Amino acid sequence: MIEFFFDCSSPWTYLAFHNIQPLAKEFGVEISWRPILVGGIFNTVNPSVYASRETPVPLKARYMKRIWRIGRARRDWRSRCRRRCFR
Repeated sequence: MIEFFFDCSSPWTYLAFHNIQPLAKEFGVEISWRPILVGGIFNTVNPSVYASRETPVPLKARYMKRIWRIGRARRDWRSRCRRRCFR
C-alpha cells in the first residue's frame, strides 16, 4: 500500500497525483489517500513564523507596504483604462 499525503493547494500534489497512479498500478498496490494541510504543519513545526508576524523587520515591512501601494495603483489604472476603453 502507498500512503499518499496531499494538500489540494499544493502544485506539487498535482504533479505527484499524475505520477503516483501509474506507479501503484505498475506494482499492483492500492493508494491510501491522506489529505493534509501543509500550512498547518509548517506553522506547528516552526512557530517563530507567528512571532515574526507580530514584530516584523522594519525594512521588510516598508518594502511590503510599497509593493502593496504599487499593486493598488496598477489595479486602479487598469480599472480606469477599462472604463474609458469600453464605453
